[in-house]
This record gives sequence, structure tokens and C-alpha cells, in this order.
Amino acid sequence: MNEELCYQTIASLAPRIRSKDLSPVELTEAYLERIDDQDPKINCFVTVTRELALSQARAAEEEIRTGSYRGPLHGIPFAVKDLLSTKDIRTTWGSHVFSDQVPDHDAAVVERLREAGAVLLGKLSMSELAGGPPGGTFNGPVHNPWKLDHWVHGSSTGPGACVASAFSTFAIGSETTASILGPSTACGVTGLRPTYGRVSRYGAMPLSWTMDKLGPMARGVADCAVVFSAIHGADSRDPTSRSEPFDFSAGRDVAGRRIGLVTTDFEKIKEMGADGPYDTAFGVLRDRGMLVEEVNLPQFPYREVSNFVWQVEASSVFEPYARSGALESGLVSKAKWFGWKAAMLIPGSDYMKVLRMRQAMIQATRRLYDRYDALIAPLNPIGARPIEPAMERNIEGRPRYRSDLLTLGNLAGLPGVAVPCGFTDTGLPIGLMIVGRPMSDDRILEVARSYQQATRWHLERPSFRE
Repeated sequence: MNEELCYQTIASLAPRIRSKDLSPVELTEAYLERIDDQDPKINCFVTVTRELALSQARAAEEEIRTGSYRGPLHGIPFAVKDLLSTKDIRTTWGSHVFSDQVPDHDAAVVERLREAGAVLLGKLSMSELAGGPPGGTFNGPVHNPWKLDHWVHGSSTGPGACVASAFSTFAIGSETTASILGPSTACGVTGLRPTYGRVSRYGAMPLSWTMDKLGPMARGVADCAVVFSAIHGADSRDPTSRSEPFDFSAGRDVAGRRIGLVTTDFEKIKEMGADGPYDTAFGVLRDRGMLVEEVNLPQFPYREVSNFVWQVEASSVFEPYARSGALESGLVSKAKWFGWKAAMLIPGSDYMKVLRMRQAMIQATRRLYDRYDALIAPLNPIGARPIEPAMERNIEGRPRYRSDLLTLGNLAGLPGVAVPCGFTDTGLPIGLMIVGRPMSDDRILEVARSYQQATRWHLERPSFRE
């Protein structure tokens, strides 16, 4: 098994493929062998599309041989969260209720990656219907490659573990409240949550129509930028999607950019005694010429508003299945069922009141970005939680941390990128979150890229230890 090859980035693989020094078939076979050998420990694949992957790899090799090179993703293997439709391939949404579902079409993201010449290795595990506790998944929890008796965080459990385990070069996840940035951080990889509307959600399972986003998870910022460049843009099948210029430059000077450190989030981790690695990370940003200063977020009940919005919208999405009895009998997580059942009873007037509060949050946040180019906060400062039988409950004595910036970013549809910034005392990854104004995906990636140029956390590899 060629482990070294599997851990390479798009930036290092693409030139070798283009020059015919590396065969897409050879690369795909290396990943498939690694999946066969190591995924039984991790459980991140629901379906491995072996024959499709080899067919696509052979086609890519022939195209490149004859001079039809499509770009940096041509011949590059990837995998997707199992809420993205794939034609004639089972798409389970992480649930017994939909375990036999086989779509007749590809999601827009899958289409665009196929057009770029990328090679689909398979479908990845996820929390049941993209939400809820770690125990809520029909094929069992995904194990963290840094410590196998720990979880990956949801709901993009499979994509996070897949990239960290070097089972694919990159993966596509989704985020409604934390599901790209959280698993990326828990697994020590880089994840981009794009601005709401920048990536078409056609063919993706809906959870919250006004909060769902799709984005890449990879081993570094530059790779996330390459993937995002291929998948973003308007799509008539998703009326919320839109086209805006994406002008990322890995070498652009970020000196002088103003960065706001969210005081409330940092104070939480200081109380937990987990602030040391973050002081170092903030120092790196300053050393790169950025102006870092503390900032207070506007005072709002962020988490309460977020939970209300996505629960009500999800209950609307899944109401037909609830009425048929499929959810009550088929969901692993009974807490999810009771939550949506209750949300179905909420009056429309209450939903509108919460939406008005959400709009006030968005307006107040825009005023913050009149002063700052990006806001930053810690992510997952105590590492991933253990896997245990009663995974729907809180662990006694384990500190709880939820970033206000993370919640606000999703409510306001802001782009965010998670980068590794160290480890806990027990060897679990922790992360830093960088959040920008709408449509500034390129600018926050440049800040994150500058940070990664000065650090090595994103280059570390897990040991698959118990």
C-alpha cells in the first residue's frame, strides 16, 4: 500500500498527472487498497464505487494521454457525503428510512466534479438525516483516526475521517450548524463552509432551506480553494445559488488585514484552561502582519435562534415521512423524532418573530465587517468526544463549548474556514475558525493559507491508535 502517495495534496498530484508521471489509475488503485485495508477501523464509507472509480480513472488517463487535460482535478480521486444524489448509486442520507434509496440523477456538485475530471471513490457516512447526536446513524459511529475510541463530530463524519485517513484527496461535506467546520477540526483537516448560495444544493438532501451549505474538506487551504473553484456558481435548479467572482491567490499579501478575535468565545476556553495553543495561533497571525484585536459580538440568543430555525425547517422537509410513520419507526435517534414532532406544532407567527430577530443579527453583523476583514474564534478546543453506548447524553465532567461565532456564521450565511492549530494533551486535534463577510470566501482562504504557510499542524498524520 502506497501510503505516501495517498497523503499527497492536489497541488502535488496534479502536476504529476498532467505530465503523465503519475497515472490516475495508479492513484485510484492506491486509494482503493488503502480503503480496503484501513476503513474497517474507521467506518467512514457507506458505499465504495470501485468499478465506477476505475472506469473514470481509465477515462481520465486516456484523455490526458491524448492531450485533453481538463485542469487540476483531472484524475484526482474524491468522495462525497451520502446526502448527495449519485445516479444509480445508493444514497442513504445516513438513515434506515432511506437505506435503499437509489437516485436517477447526480447532484450538481457531483456533476461539476465529474466535468472537472475527478474520480468518485464512493459515498461517506453521516449522522442520521444530517443532524442529531453521534449515536444517531444507521451504520454505526465513525471512528476518529487520531484516537479510534473517539468520535468525529457530525454530521459530516465520513468526509472528515476520510480525508484525515488519506482515503481520498478531498471530500464534500455539508453544513447547517457546524457540520463541515466541526468534523474538519475534530479530524485535523481543513474545511471550507462557503457563503450561503455560492454552491448549488441541487440533488442534496435538504435539512434547512435557509441554512444548508455544501463545501470541500481537504488536507490544506490551497486544495479547498481548487475544489471550491470547480463547484461554485449559479445553477437554475437551485434558485438560491448565485455567481460571484472567486479570486483566491495563495501568495497574496495579507499584511494589514484587520482580524477580530471574538472575546466571548476566547473567554470560554480560558475558563476551561485550553487557551494556550490559541494564544500561539493568534501570535502567528500577528507575525504574518495581520492586526488582531478583541471584538464583542452583538448580544443575541444565537444558539436558540439557530435551533429554532433549522428544527422548524427540517420538520417541514420531513413532514410527509413523519405522517406516514416512517420516521417514528425508522429513526435511530428518538430525540430527533420527538424534536421534529414538536416543531411541527409551532405556529407560523412564532417562526416569523424568530426570522425578524435573525435579520437583526445579520444587520448587526454587517456593521462589524465595516471594521474587520475577518473574525476568528477557537473550534473544538478540548478535542473529539469519546464514543460510548449512551451517545445522546452529555458526558459528566466534560466541559461544553459552543462557539457563538460558529452559530452566527451559519445564521448569517457567512463563509468560514477551519484550520488545525494544535492538539490536546491526549493527542486529539483542535482548530481555529476564520469567518468573513458574505462572498469573501477567497479572502478568508488567503488568511488561512498564510497561517498554514507558517505552521505545520495540517501536515501531521494520524496513527490509528486506540
